[in-house]
Amino acid sequence: MNGLEHQTELILGLMAIIAVLVTLARRLALPYPILLVIGGIGLSLVPDLPHIRMAPEIVFLLFLPPLLYEESYFTSWRDLRANIRPISLLAFGLVLATTAIVGAAAHWAIPALSWPVAFVLGAVVAPTDEAAVMPVIERMAVPRRVATIISDESLVNDAVSLVVYRLAVVAVVTGSFSFARAGAQFIVVSVCGVLIGLVIAWLASHLMKRLDDPSVEITVSLIIPFVTYFTAENFNASGVLAVVSLGIYMGRTAATGRSPQSRVEARAVWETLVFLLNGFLFLLVGLQLRSILQSHTGISIKVQVISALLISLTCVIVRIAWVFASVYIPHALSRKLRQREPAPSWRSIMIVAWTGIRGGLSLAAALAIPLTLGNGAPFPHRDMMIFLTYCVILVTLVLQGLTLPILIRVLKVKSDRSREEEENNARLQGTRAALSRLDILSDESWAPAEVSEHLREHYLAKLRLLEGRVHGSSNITSETNRSAYSKLHEELLAAEHRAIVLMRDEGEIEDDVLHTIERDLDLQRVQLGTEEK
Repeated sequence: MNGLEHQTELILGLMAIIAVLVTLARRLALPYPILLVIGGIGLSLVPDLPHIRMAPEIVFLLFLPPLLYEESYFTSWRDLRANIRPISLLAFGLVLATTAIVGAAAHWAIPALSWPVAFVLGAVVAPTDEAAVMPVIERMAVPRRVATIISDESLVNDAVSLVVYRLAVVAVVTGSFSFARAGAQFIVVSVCGVLIGLVIAWLASHLMKRLDDPSVEITVSLIIPFVTYFTAENFNASGVLAVVSLGIYMGRTAATGRSPQSRVEARAVWETLVFLLNGFLFLLVGLQLRSILQSHTGISIKVQVISALLISLTCVIVRIAWVFASVYIPHALSRKLRQREPAPSWRSIMIVAWTGIRGGLSLAAALAIPLTLGNGAPFPHRDMMIFLTYCVILVTLVLQGLTLPILIRVLKVKSDRSREEEENNARLQGTRAALSRLDILSDESWAPAEVSEHLREHYLAKLRLLEGRVHGSSNITSETNRSAYSKLHEELLAAEHRAIVLMRDEGEIEDDVLHTIERDLDLQRVQLGTEEK
């Protein structure tokens, strides 16, 4: 076989492994990054697997734009603004504190790591991983504000930590560093990155409005994060912040600038893409672990493992200390803050403090560390830093990822159901708007009376259901009855599906007719599952 066939086999094999590991993780109700990390370790133990070493500049360009774009696209701008103070304290203050303290701990544990190199490692492990946390948070139904802070903090945290990472890497590569110059550069690259992202987002949103083909729209949505990142980096701005601002803007305008079919199909495409990219990140590092461990660093594996445990513990302790301090110290110092915003329960604070799990973004940052310095010399201890990052991810995933559900149950934190109430109110207002519009259109010559009445009965029944949920008077308001309603509705839709499949099998209808009806039924079943949650 030639090289291309080997690479194709490898990619297909990795995709199959990702599918198996994620399926197993969901059967075991575990965050899937845990099994991906374990799978990566398993790959490193398999003999005769090909050695892969991706070019550092390719790692960021290939993985970073789509991961950041998808995360920022679904960020709630309203919730981000409402919680800007706690999110800023976590995303800015905690990132800088983690970078500095982890850097100091790494330098102390491994004196061969110079201060600048140690700070690069601190910046690498500073970002948290939403993918490993949010499935647990959503399943355990914690208070909405807690979930919002954890989710939105992860996005801003990612952006800030990667800007800090970039400055730290430049300091190592060039061999010079100035706090004043670094601070000014941080502001300049950040502001320019945001501006570039917003300009491209404005142009892209206007382009989307003129397209009327879901396939083309999805293709454009796949291209623009890479274009945005590449453009910002070419202007020496932050490609990370450019993509984040792009994603937030596009997420806000998609409701009016894209067709319903495009939104449904694009969401499926993006979820699959991000899922595969996260999987490939973990497994690709696994393929490199053997060569990393065999590299001649002059530092024993035992010392590296002990150092990794120390760095992991430092990450956990710094986050816990910072989260509690960032809540209680401002409240203790500001009377206005105490009056405007009472301090949250310590139980909610503890959940936020325990969600500092590291994941795919830290891996991407570690892999993107340059191979050489400005003078052509190898980047100091690059392979060891990748190994330490992998260990930190493994420790935090196992220590915090596995214990987070237990912690939530022990603390007896419950959902405030504000999101469900908000969703029901939105559906209620939408139904009333549809009925009002129906009253206006009923007099049109193209709207037969029997059709209008049929739709009116449908929307009135929906209105009674939603109003019953608000006032607690509906027969399907209780959780038990709502579950029964969903189950019964699902059975009826499944019966419809079986009937049309049988007609296709018996030759009564063609496959394209099946697919058209099947898509409508599938969308109803997906919506039913969403409402049930």
